[in-house]
Amino acid sequence: MDKKRTRLKLEERVIIQTLLAEKRSISYIADRLERNRSSIHREVKKWVVNPKDKYDAKLAQFCADDEYKNKRNLDKINTYKKLKDFVYSRLEQ
Repeated sequence: MDKKRTRLKLEERVIIQTLLAEKRSISYIADRLERNRSSIHREVKKWVVNPKDKYDAKLAQFCADDEYKNKRNLDKINTYKKLKDFVYSRLEQ
């Protein structure tokens, strides 16, 4: 049975950013976070397009959250609080 992937938290991304700045290996970072090496590699590869760029934890977290919100299986009513408030206020009338 496949294990479900858990999303990286901002704290973990900050650790990744710090350890990458210290020139630590992907394996070292994975051991430190108790994550699979491929998960860390995928994360870095996804958010660092140009090798000259540096991994930015806050930007990666923002983009990951935005990407998660835009998944098709999420309904819009629970994604957008203003829309939810508007619909519920109209239903109460």
